[in-house]
Amino acid sequence: MEEILDKYQKLNKTQQQLLLTFADNLLLQQQLEHSKGDLSEWKKSILNVSVWSEDSIPLSFI
Repeated sequence: MEEILDKYQKLNKTQQQLLLTFADNLLLQQQLEHSKGDLSEWKKSILNVSVWSEDSIPLSFI
């Protein structure tokens, strides 16, 4: 882990940001793989910002 931190600190700010963005994307991919297609939380988020009802978004078509 120390080796990774040493290499990170040698990068300029732009390269550090690119690396962090890449790591975030890897973590997101991992989360999606572990969710196994369970979109219920996503559905709840959509319902909180829209005028759709619970019946308007059936999970069966996804």
